[in-house]
Amino acid sequence: MGDLSIERVAAGALGAVIQDRFAALADRNSPTLRVAGVVASHEELLPALNELLEAERAGSRVTLRTAAEAPEALKALIVASHRDEARWCGVLTRAIHHLGGTPSPKTGAFHDKTTAIVDIPARLAFLNRSQGWVVRKLRMLLPTILDDAIHADLTAMLASHERNIGLVAAKLPAPPSQGDSR
Repeated sequence: MGDLSIERVAAGALGAVIQDRFAALADRNSPTLRVAGVVASHEELLPALNELLEAERAGSRVTLRTAAEAPEALKALIVASHRDEARWCGVLTRAIHHLGGTPSPKTGAFHDKTTAIVDIPARLAFLNRSQGWVVRKLRMLLPTILDDAIHADLTAMLASHERNIGLVAAKLPAPPSQGDSR
């Protein structure tokens, strides 16, 4: 059968595909990113960044309002969280522009759900769960991003959210245990 066996042709075709993928991955300035093993365009990253931007905008608005309503003991923590949320809005906006996209003007629906919670500790607990959603989203997204600057910014955003979750959790009253009959 010679050099053109089915196995050799298939291996050659697969090798070419793998070589193309590695070339795209090696070019860290390439306008592509790796999503679940598939090279994808910036246009596929933009919706995820806009979704995060909408969530951060909601978080910024919620923390601003909550800081105004919170007891003095929580104000500094909430103001610091607000500054982080506002910062990440700017970072995400720049990343979207860098990729040639248009930042969403929307605010995430989480804003209305959160501000409807009157009790400040309960609101902060809900805010922390929402921050957990951002953490999960970033953990899924980060391995797909080839752009070094965006990757570094979102890695810092992840660390900031994880830190803020811990700081807020430390200030919240412990939830009642399941065996608590109160």
